[in-house]
Amino acid sequence: MTGEELERMMFHWPSVIARADDPWARGFAASIARQARNPNWHPSPKQAAMMRRLVQQVFEGPEAEVIDEND
Repeated sequence: MTGEELERMMFHWPSVIARADDPWARGFAASIARQARNPNWHPSPKQAAMMRRLVQQVFEGPEAEVIDEND
């Protein structure tokens, strides 16, 4: 994961935490948030894959807002 991708992921991470709907996801999201406070931390490949999946779910979830160009 590049530094730029990690920065984008962490920008959306509060939304991931807010929408985590099961204990495992909440724990994982909180753990990533704690680890990300260390400026030398980079996610493992397994963590990075899960982070991508969780961020993607934020944008695909039923609460995701669709912007209509006609508005």
